[in-house]
Amino acid sequence: MIGNLSLLLFIASLAIAAPPPSSPLRWLGFHLSKLPFSWEMPSTCVKAYKQGLLAPVQKAACKRNLALMPVLVSASRRVSEVCQETFQRHRWNCSSIDLAPRFGQDIIRGTSEQAFVSSLAAAGLAIGVGRACAEGRIKTCGCGRESREPPPSDFKWGGCADNIGYGVKAAKAFSSEPFDRRKFRANVDVRLHRHNSRVGWRAVRSSWRLQCKCHGVSGSCEAKTCWKALPSLQEVAAKLKLKHRDAEEAHPVPIGRKTKLLPTTAVFNKDDLVYNVKSPDYCVYDPSSGSAGTKGRRCNSTATDSFGCEAMCCSRGYLTTWTEYEERCGCKFQRCCYVTCNTCKISTHLNLCL
Repeated sequence: MIGNLSLLLFIASLAIAAPPPSSPLRWLGFHLSKLPFSWEMPSTCVKAYKQGLLAPVQKAACKRNLALMPVLVSASRRVSEVCQETFQRHRWNCSSIDLAPRFGQDIIRGTSEQAFVSSLAAAGLAIGVGRACAEGRIKTCGCGRESREPPPSDFKWGGCADNIGYGVKAAKAFSSEPFDRRKFRANVDVRLHRHNSRVGWRAVRSSWRLQCKCHGVSGSCEAKTCWKALPSLQEVAAKLKLKHRDAEEAHPVPIGRKTKLLPTTAVFNKDDLVYNVKSPDYCVYDPSSGSAGTKGRRCNSTATDSFGCEAMCCSRGYLTTWTEYEERCGCKFQRCCYVTCNTCKISTHLNLCL
């Protein structure tokens, strides 16, 4: 999954001197934990906390919401997969998310990459919980509210809508960190995370889609019942990726007893991702900035986008090698019930950044 030679050195450096965990995102490491978790007793929350997978406020939320924890574990896996799928053709490919709960500087310094991960994590948990409610996998919630909008003439509201309201409520419980008025920098991190989490939830709410089912004799569609369903996390990630590209720089400014995030060069709105630390170019291995570098990364010699060798390798050049793999070929359906295939060896060239 990593596909990056310099990231191995990056991980090794973290093992020697790991940075402090990014508290609100610690739970993204649940699916990587080698310890089995049985969510029947509050003591499991304490065990997860001791493993660094929950911040203090999240440990308390865990004890209050034990039924949600299996969904949170599944959401941690899905967020990691979708983040890496979304950025697999970019210099920063989100592979460092699998260092959770002890992230690199790219995810704990207030960068636009941290903004993306915070928003995607919030969206992933809200979607996971909202769907689990509708499917009856969580006893403390059920179907979402029926839409107040009048339905079109050819169908009526019905079915079991995904419960986005409960999903967002649950996500807030595990995404929020309290302010520490004695630590200005910590409060800045909290404000950035809260803002970007809200962007993730709004992206989910704005991506509802209709899901319908026909009713009638012999498969006819005399009546059509529809309900609102949550989008896939990939759909939301595509929206958030555009927001990551256009993220706005913001800095905290004390106003009276409060601190507000104000834009540096432009006016941002509530749907913009915000950051306050400029990202490195991710070309060269540099643990201090959270850059794993692109040495050893694959690239396309003919592409002109971010996956092209010129962009991916940062003009350093690339090495072309040949690789061979096997795949099934010449498959034929044999009468009555099986398929026979040959095994073919396929040779292809591989471009790797220097």
